[in-house]
Formats: sequence, C-alpha cells, structure tokens
Amino acid sequence: MSQESNKKSARKYWWIIMLLPVGLALGTVTSLFHHLRQNEEEQAQEQFQVAVTLNAPHIDSGIERALILGTRNTSTPLGRRNTQSARKFIQGATSPGGTGLSFHEVNSSLHGEETIKLSYTDIPGAEKDSFLVVVIELAGSKSKGAAVKLGITPSLIRSLLESSNFKSIRFVLTPEQASPAQHAKQLGKSVFKHDQSIACLLVIKEQESVSINDINDWSLVDSNLPVSQMLSQQSPPFLAITHPILESSPLNELTPAISTAALNATEQLRKLILQAAK
Repeated sequence: MSQESNKKSARKYWWIIMLLPVGLALGTVTSLFHHLRQNEEEQAQEQFQVAVTLNAPHIDSGIERALILGTRNTSTPLGRRNTQSARKFIQGATSPGGTGLSFHEVNSSLHGEETIKLSYTDIPGAEKDSFLVVVIELAGSKSKGAAVKLGITPSLIRSLLESSNFKSIRFVLTPEQASPAQHAKQLGKSVFKHDQSIACLLVIKEQESVSINDINDWSLVDSNLPVSQMLSQQSPPFLAITHPILESSPLNELTPAISTAALNATEQLRKLILQAAK
C-alpha cells in the first residue's frame, strides 16, 4: 500500500516538473505580450498628443493646398504671382480671418512696377529684442518638399503661440532664396530695428535627394549633422536645415505615409525651435 502511494506521489511530482517549463514559457510570452501592447499604447498616446498639439488635419489640409501652388520665383510674372499666392496662403491659414497673429509686410524687391513683399510675424519671448529667426523661403518648384515645407508652416507657428520662451521667435516668409548669412544681412536692413538682434537664424531648405544614410531628423543642408547638436553650442550660428520629408521629388497627392512623416517632422522642428529659443 505504501509502495503504491509512493508511485502516485512520484507521478504527481513528475507532472509538476514537466508542466513547470510550460508555465514559465506561457508566463514569459504573456509578459512580453503585455509589454509590447503597453509600448504600442504609449506610442499611440504620444502620436495623439503630437496630433492635438500641431493639429494633424490642419497640416494635411495645408499640404494639399500647397500642392496646388505653381512654380514660384521672382524672375517671371507668373512666378512672382505664385510666390505672393504662397505668402498669402500661409498668412491666411496661420491667422484665419485676420484673427490671432498679425503679419507685417515690407517690400523685398522691385521688378519694373511690380513690388514683391516679404512678411513676418512674432511670438514674443521674455527677451523682446533678441530673436530666433525662422526663414521660410517661398521660391521653389512644385515638389513634395515644397508642399510639405509650406503646408506645415501655419500649424507650426500656431502650435508655438502658448510657449514660454526666453528669446522672441520671428517667422519670416521671404520670396528670395539665399544663404543664412545673406538672409541675416538682408533682414537686418529690412525688418529689424537698431535695438533688435538676431540670436539665431534657421533657414528651412528642401533637399534634392534622400540617402539611406540620412538621419530621420533635421540636419544641416551641407552635412548630416543633427541640428540639435549645433543648437547646443553656446552661440548657435546661422543654419540652413533640412529633413528627408523635404525631398524635391514629384508629388501628386497626399498619402497616409507622407502625412505621418510630415507630422513627425513638424514636431521635431517645433522641439528644435523651442530649444533654440531658450
């Protein structure tokens, strides 16, 4: 009787030993599943917060409207009209009905009897006369990069209205394409008073092509150095910056992939601007 009992007890422990690895495996899989699900939920929540802050539908609408704009330049009558249309589109989308932000217009160049204007708007900081300048070049051809650059600008500006910054932020819509130093020199004469200064200047540029080695973030036009690295310097220089989403490739319609990439790029740029305005 005792021997039979011992056999049953041995079989019971044997089954426990056999099932133990299965239970551990199931526990590991369940834990991994919950961990991945939590990560997905956190990413979805983060994406939602970005979309709310920047108004994702507003960005999509801006890109779609920018796709309609023709080639913009200052050398032909049609190019000049398209350039001014791009400026008015951004101003109107940023400040619908003239409410909220106000844009100041100044003469940029004269072509015969036709005057081309640039405009700017300010987001005041604690230091009212020290500016971070963000330059949006309106001139360019019809491309994905141009549509995204122009389309994200209104939502980007509006998302910064409630920010608390040390430096003031000035967004400039210019019809000219130039180097950061040239922009700084020209703007110093046309839109800055003698007691105002440019602490940092960022020029948003499109890029001709995208390489697999390009970082999925804002970098310098003439190198692959991250902009955040340059802004960490004590005296940030004037920078021409770009992003892979600003590739100058053809684009006929907005796709979900481009919409998501544009939203992420706008949030990245927003963070860089806040970093530079500290």
